[in-house]
Amino acid sequence: MSPFALLIALLAGCGTDPVQQDVTAYNDAMRPLLAKNLVLAQGFLDVASKVKKGDTDAAKIAERLATEISPAADQLRVEAEQIEPVTPQLGEAHTLLVRAWTERAASYHAMSDAWAQNDPTAFDAARKRNLQSKLDEEKFFQTVNTISQPYGVVLDQYP
Repeated sequence: MSPFALLIALLAGCGTDPVQQDVTAYNDAMRPLLAKNLVLAQGFLDVASKVKKGDTDAAKIAERLATEISPAADQLRVEAEQIEPVTPQLGEAHTLLVRAWTERAASYHAMSDAWAQNDPTAFDAARKRNLQSKLDEEKFFQTVNTISQPYGVVLDQYP
């Protein structure tokens, strides 16, 4: 949701709590991104399981990381950056998510490069970056749901 659309949504309900309006608008803006995030997570888990099982060759793994997984992560990061909550606490929580998704996209690119170059050390380092981004994403969900639960809104990580 663009900042302008978010402002219009907030102004449309002037008689209600502005934080509640922001929480509701934020939830509505995030819902499509979280659906895409679920698809991305499933795609990445599929690749990771193939790596672990040794089911596919290095070129196919690198290609899928480079052409499917990394671009999807980049697109989600861009879409997340366009959402700008008005409530400061919600904005701080959202910044956590944008950072986590930025780091995740970078880790996917690094995994792709490492896999293509057959560099297990670099791949492991990228995998660890990805794990940290996942922890940061979890912190985001805990924080944003602590903010939104009093308003009867819960952001579902995997809708």
